[in-house]
Amino acid sequence: MSAHNSHTRNALNGVETRLQQLIQQEEGAYHGDKFELTDSLWSHSLRVAALAEKIGMREGVDRTASRLAGLFHDAGKFKNGSYHSGKLKEEDGSVRILYEMTRGTGMRAELVDQVAEAILQVYSHGSELSLLAKILFDADNLDKLGLSGVGNFLIKAGLRGRGLNRTLLHRISVELTYARYAPEIMMTNTGRMLAAEKAPDTLDFFHRLLDSLRNDGLFDFHVNEVPYRGMILDIVESTFCECGGSIKRRIWDAPDLKCEKIHVRHRCRLCGRIHEFQFCRPLLCGG
Repeated sequence: MSAHNSHTRNALNGVETRLQQLIQQEEGAYHGDKFELTDSLWSHSLRVAALAEKIGMREGVDRTASRLAGLFHDAGKFKNGSYHSGKLKEEDGSVRILYEMTRGTGMRAELVDQVAEAILQVYSHGSELSLLAKILFDADNLDKLGLSGVGNFLIKAGLRGRGLNRTLLHRISVELTYARYAPEIMMTNTGRMLAAEKAPDTLDFFHRLLDSLRNDGLFDFHVNEVPYRGMILDIVESTFCECGGSIKRRIWDAPDLKCEKIHVRHRCRLCGRIHEFQFCRPLLCGG
């Protein structure tokens, strides 16, 4: 390893340590007294960083830039222990933290600028993305796929106090729909290849889980393929409510800070109980 590469790696290791402390403290503050420190977001950041490095190496992008983009992309999510405070874009906070933590480390200014630009571009609408931004986008979305993605979906549900209940089962619709379109969502050739490898594991696991719950007599949930505005949504739902009443489904969309949100609501015609969730409409790249 050259002296320059050794210095860059040492600087990166120091930055990672400081960033880990900040993210864990701010996420812990957001959750309150339940957690002093938590590593849910930090673990996600590490996985995205690793995926970004993997994609970046295959796409010919600087390894350090790819890793930094993955590490810092969500750094502003729990700023000062709050979440999306004042509806400000978290990417702006992430970039501020990036500049603060890399200042004085000897990292090249143009490399840090490249990373900052990629983070800001990822969820901006209508702008041409750099290759690094495309790599970051793919890495962030790939983290939701495959058996590791399934595991993290269930872990996050557990942290929010959800068991295998109707609320959680309805939300599997999001995981199935994203997995269905995963290769078409990705922006790099490497990302599309990895998504095609990972998505079948997501689909297989959740279909088998729903089959098992049905066979055990716990929940009579099925996956319905619902056409909606040029897409197929994989909607997980039951024909009847716990009270025995039939269920009416409604789907609509509305613009949000980062994306166009698809809203899905299930309402019992008899007791009025509602299960509702929302998610960003998948942006298909069309290869």
